[in-house]
Amino acid sequence: MVNSVETASVGAESNGCDNGHSAGQEVLVDTAASFKEIQIPLSWGHLAAKVWGKPNDHPILALHGWQDNAGTFDKLIPLLPTDLYVVCLDFCGHGLSSHYPKGMMYHYWDHIAHIRLVAEYFGWSRFSILGHSLGGIVGSMFTAISPHMVEKLVMIDIVKPISTPARFQPDKSAKAIESYIQVLKKLEQSPPSYTYEAARERLVQANNGSIDSVAAEVLMRRGTKQHEDGSYYYSRDLRHVIPTVASYTAEQHAEYAKRVHCPLLLITAKGGLIYEDKSVIEDFIKIYRDVSKGGFQHAQVEGTHHVHLVNPENIASVVSKFFCGDVEQVESST
Repeated sequence: MVNSVETASVGAESNGCDNGHSAGQEVLVDTAASFKEIQIPLSWGHLAAKVWGKPNDHPILALHGWQDNAGTFDKLIPLLPTDLYVVCLDFCGHGLSSHYPKGMMYHYWDHIAHIRLVAEYFGWSRFSILGHSLGGIVGSMFTAISPHMVEKLVMIDIVKPISTPARFQPDKSAKAIESYIQVLKKLEQSPPSYTYEAARERLVQANNGSIDSVAAEVLMRRGTKQHEDGSYYYSRDLRHVIPTVASYTAEQHAEYAKRVHCPLLLITAKGGLIYEDKSVIEDFIKIYRDVSKGGFQHAQVEGTHHVHLVNPENIASVVSKFFCGDVEQVESST
């Protein structure tokens, strides 16, 4: 059973997803955009999630980006059809989810494994994934290894995991271990504290123009906590800044990409971040287009890396149509 912590609601209009409900029909728990907070118990603590909508046979698991949290979808979900059932997960060590025990390290493969644990908890045999940045990477890798479980996949402003040429991997591993040692020392100290305004501004600056103050406040709702003196500190686990110890080459990542056969919607923001050479990105887009058996869509939209949070109206329509309608081979620019 779902461990419900809190229920709230936000008004929104349906985009008319035809799942057997007429326009304006009440289909969610309270109002058109109701949500509740849940905790999924695990051996080291729990994974927290913000659940939007009423359970149905086509659940969607929403996965946030690096050092963000489930709140990253707060502006987008209310713009989507009210028939959708979306579970927005806080990755371990993010948002309201438990941190790992002392001394341990994180790796994005942990998140991939946790998707399976979440599916087991809900009893899902098949579901869709909506992922931003790191969440898109995690979603695509899970799809590659468990293709029978993923109905549809949306990747927001990410095309592939960041690859590392084999000759650079030993040095990268060494730097990761050194970073691990330094971070463990920092964790022995109290986290830096700020006024609310200063914490918000630091978050805006850290994202290099990708978010504004309003978006920062959304992420701070479940990404900061207060000291007894009223000051704020970032509550995400500092160990997430440690670089990945083990990396993959582009050739290895390509083998995973070749196994993403489900319908795929790739959204790239025109003002988004560039992680690798354009030629590498284009190679992977071609892979997706060639191997997709259910339909591939590539939408280029105006906005920053956090377009779903800052300008959700720029992607709400294409996401809605993708989840609610038939999928075709489409490439568009808006």
